Amino acid sequence: MRHLAATVVSLFALAPMATAQRLIGFDWAYRTLYRLNPFTGSTTTIGTINGTATAPNSLAFASSTNTVYLSDSFRGLFTLDMATGTATPVGAIPSIIVVGITYDGANDTLYATRQGTLYTIDRTTGVPTPVGATGAPGMSLCYVATTNTMYGFYATLTGNFGEQIFNWCVIDVTSGAATVIASYTGTRLGASLAWDAETDTIYAMADNYYSPNYTIDTVDRATGQFTQISNTNNSYLRGPFWLPGTGTYAPIATGCAGTLGVPGNAVVKAANIGHDFVVNGTNLARDAGVMVVGFSTSVFNGIPLPYDLASSGAPGCTAYVSAEFVNLILGWPGSAFATYTTHVPDNPLLVGIHYFAQTYSFDTVNSLGLVAGNAGGGIVGQ
Repeated sequence: MRHLAATVVSLFALAPMATAQRLIGFDWAYRTLYRLNPFTGSTTTIGTINGTATAPNSLAFASSTNTVYLSDSFRGLFTLDMATGTATPVGAIPSIIVVGITYDGANDTLYATRQGTLYTIDRTTGVPTPVGATGAPGMSLCYVATTNTMYGFYATLTGNFGEQIFNWCVIDVTSGAATVIASYTGTRLGASLAWDAETDTIYAMADNYYSPNYTIDTVDRATGQFTQISNTNNSYLRGPFWLPGTGTYAPIATGCAGTLGVPGNAVVKAANIGHDFVVNGTNLARDAGVMVVGFSTSVFNGIPLPYDLASSGAPGCTAYVSAEFVNLILGWPGSAFATYTTHVPDNPLLVGIHYFAQTYSFDTVNSLGLVAGNAGGGIVGQ
């Protein structure tokens, strides 16, 4: 166990600062599912779309049911099992096949667009219901739940070879009407959109008409301008969406009381590869404390856990977590809490590892000067 812990510690210590790695897309020509790094453009194969879907077109994630949906240009709506790649049809093939889809997490609604019309889709039957005309041809959709706003992107030809007018829109989900808020001329052929709730950023996967410049961009929602952040070198990628990490974290033990009560251990972000692990220490008497992070709740350096801290000057307090990391955490004066953050590297070897954290508060209620608070633990996800 100590050898494993040492290996994991070294991996964490050498972790480069990177972005979240749960941007998912697929190769429509070869039906390959990828995990994308938006800042490097690198792709990691995670599976292949299989089943009766013949022409995959777009993906969306419904957070209310943790369901991934796939639209097919010929066969309608499918659910997609990310573990196996199996696409399962939702109901029968409808008479109107919609293509670009997006999920409205604020109102728990699946939307789609096709040939100038906005639709809602029944997620039980797959049947689309028209909302209204968008006034635009084929359009990429993106819903931002924090502001309850749907954005759309479409292009019209200028008459010059390869040149198009790109239109960035806000879409009224009650009428379907698309209001253009910005237009510009360029050579980008198309773009698929995805909103990242974690960073409140709209991303696009786009291709360039004149060169193999197949990019991942961020989109300024006020101006519609695309800013390239990486190049994927894959002309077939589309349908991006952000899939929540699979990491878990939950309380495992209750600590002892200090001046402000038992120091809390409140997770903000569970550990997922390529993400930050973030946990708050609360009820900190001096607005500061120690966050102990480790990989065992049974032993540390040959000492059995849990360990009674009475002999160390903290009667009634217990150490529950092995101390591979001992981290000073500091908060604002008067806040009574402080935050511990560490980046988890994008290394698949870390997926499935159990980890734990316990909050300690500086306090004067015992001679140790520390109160051992609540502890939590979880499994590193992807």
